[in-house]
Amino acid sequence: MFGLLFLRGIIGLLIVIMLYYALVPKEVRKVNKLTRELGDLQLGNRLKEQIASLKDAITKEKG
Repeated sequence: MFGLLFLRGIIGLLIVIMLYYALVPKEVRKVNKLTRELGDLQLGNRLKEQIASLKDAITKEKG
């Protein structure tokens, strides 16, 4: 019983993935990927800024 539900879910997921690649233009997928990468870079920059401010605060505490 559960095996059939699992198999049905996997087949449904594959159909959704195939529809995505069939219906969404390649340029849109590329823009989505670049947008995600840009978000990752911005998050990395924010983390670097926070680490730098923490280092400054620690040095001010010690000094």
